[in-house]
Amino acid sequence: FIRDLTRRKAQEAELAHRMAVNEGILDASFDSIFVINEKGIIQSVNQAAARQFGWSQDEMLGKNISTMTGGDHAAKHNGYIERYLRTGERRAMGKKRILVARRKDGTEFPIELGLTEVETDLGEQRLFCGFIKDLTSQKAYEAEIRRKQSLTTGIIDAAFESMFAINERGIIEMVNEMTVAKFGWSREELIGQNISMVTGGDHTAKHDGYIKRFLRTGEKRAMGKKRELVARRKDGTEFPIELGLTEVKVEEGEERRFCGFIKDLTRQKEYESEIRRKQRLTVGIIDSALEAMFAINERGIIQVVNEAAVCQFGWTREELIGQNISMVTGGDHAAKHDGYIKRFLRTGEKRAMGKQRELVAKRKNGSEFPIELSLVEVSTDVGEERKFCGFIKDLTRQKEYEADIARNLSLTSGIIEASFDAMFNINARGIIQMVNGAASKQFGWSLEELIGQNINTIVGGGHSSNHDQYIQRYLSTGEKRVMGKKRELQGRRKDGTEFPVELGLTEVNVGEGEERQFCGFLRDLTSQKEAFEKVEKAEKHQAAIMDANKDAMFGLSKKGTIESANRTATVLFGWEAHELKGKHITKLIDKDDVEAVREELVHGGLAPVSVAIGGGSIGGKSLASNITDDSSMSTAGSTGSAGSVQNIAVERELTGVRRDGSTFPIAFDLARVASRSEAGKSRPCAVFIRDLTRRKAQEAELAHRMAVNEGILDASFDSIFVIN
Repeated sequence: FIRDLTRRKAQEAELAHRMAVNEGILDASFDSIFVINEKGIIQSVNQAAARQFGWSQDEMLGKNISTMTGGDHAAKHNGYIERYLRTGERRAMGKKRILVARRKDGTEFPIELGLTEVETDLGEQRLFCGFIKDLTSQKAYEAEIRRKQSLTTGIIDAAFESMFAINERGIIEMVNEMTVAKFGWSREELIGQNISMVTGGDHTAKHDGYIKRFLRTGEKRAMGKKRELVARRKDGTEFPIELGLTEVKVEEGEERRFCGFIKDLTRQKEYESEIRRKQRLTVGIIDSALEAMFAINERGIIQVVNEAAVCQFGWTREELIGQNISMVTGGDHAAKHDGYIKRFLRTGEKRAMGKQRELVAKRKNGSEFPIELSLVEVSTDVGEERKFCGFIKDLTRQKEYEADIARNLSLTSGIIEASFDAMFNINARGIIQMVNGAASKQFGWSLEELIGQNINTIVGGGHSSNHDQYIQRYLSTGEKRVMGKKRELQGRRKDGTEFPVELGLTEVNVGEGEERQFCGFLRDLTSQKEAFEKVEKAEKHQAAIMDANKDAMFGLSKKGTIESANRTATVLFGWEAHELKGKHITKLIDKDDVEAVREELVHGGLAPVSVAIGGGSIGGKSLASNITDDSSMSTAGSTGSAGSVQNIAVERELTGVRRDGSTFPIAFDLARVASRSEAGKSRPCAVFIRDLTRRKAQEAELAHRMAVNEGILDASFDSIFVIN
């Protein structure tokens, strides 16, 4: 029997072709593919499975699939198939799930398994196909994402300033640990609430409107800038803050988000208030001085005068400022005065400098009167024009006046990128892992140059070589000498220059088993140090002028307690300056006169004096101004009670007591610091005390001579007439 096999051979060839194509597709797959029977025996595998699991395809065929199953699923796998065959319940069939697989070498790795039943002819053995995707790379990526999130969260929580993250509706989505400590709410209480809950003052109702206007117009009134506001704690108390608000970059289509960095200004405001108080006291003392005071430059041109000088000499301050000091000098000294200063500048010979001389002064009306002049040089910065200060005492009325100068100070803070301070993230070996833009700007390196370098690259002074040892000691002993604290040291820029910084170093919480990380926040203290130097220079300047006064001078508190004293006071009463500070002024007065002084402190005190400060400048600020009711500077020539009051010196003669208990006659003058805002309240004051011992002796001598003369005249036998 002969049969034509042409058609069958064609079908077999077609079938072989299709099988070859299918096998090629399976072998080209990047994922492992297993075909198993209902007993879990492997019937077929592709090349990807052989690569992933480490067996050859021939080694895999005939093995139970549990051989490649890791974890606690190996013994259970056949049971899953048997339950499905028995019940038809698809717990895992047709679904994907994450398991652990095991390679030939015994190592395990994460996989995603998709299991389906393969359709076969009726009566044939049932087959199942498993598609396995290796999740090793994906899991490593997810772990890295979690590590970075943990590191970022740790850095945020390690920050010394409060941080809020809000959405475009003003709802708080994230806060750091410092926010919880600063505001008193827990994280759970803050998250999900509107940011207005921590806003104080009149900004509470307006805050959402600021964000809406920015979203609508794009106008950056507050965005990307720092401004001062008032914040509110959980207990309702408010405190001053500096807010820096920036928009956070998000994926396109996501809700827009914003990040606010909050700096507590409570301590800074207290410091500024104390500086202003001291400035008001100093300016008030100058303004209350009873002596005429002139400040002149090296060419003899008047820069500053006080109101007492205006009263004594009869010119207005506008007429005096800018004129040569010789205009108020009488007798034959007028033409010689400039020569005295020039000779001192040329030779350094102090014929008149630092001494008291009796001269003749000239008023605007041409009349002359005797004065005592004390001339001293005022300390100025190197390179500035040299300046001199003259204190003029009118000897006609035995008055002496004291003046002092106050300078205005300004304090600036460092700016940082996100937290506005330079920030470095380093590992346990001191290697820089991350920095912000503020660090790049402050230190002069690019971000790429800094990352990977040791942190001692930017540490100056003697700490550069020791920095790694500090971290190693902390890691080995756990002793927190510098960790979690702020300290001052030197930073070093790329160009090698060093500058003062405040470093706050904290450990960042990271995942268990990971390398320990640390975060350092560095604040540039250059401006702060310069500000302190200016304060110190101003105080030295003030002390120099006060110590030049030949009368004892005291600055008193509202209660009459001594806050400052000049050198003459220490010499006159025998106490050191620090011993006088804190004593009540009555401790220097004889007990019989104490009640009179107390009465003077409560009800007395001379009217405030306006210091005439025109044309010139001190510390770079125009001094053409008067002291107003709140001790700030107002335009020269302005009207008002504070600018028009003149001081009428009424001298009270009392008895002073030295440290050794000895007493002596004194002239006691008290003047209060002007402040319209404190009307009716006790105000700080200045006391001027002059030793009258010599004058009293002269008066006694004069009285004795007059008595002798009258006795001689009365003893005469002849009549004596005196006529005009």
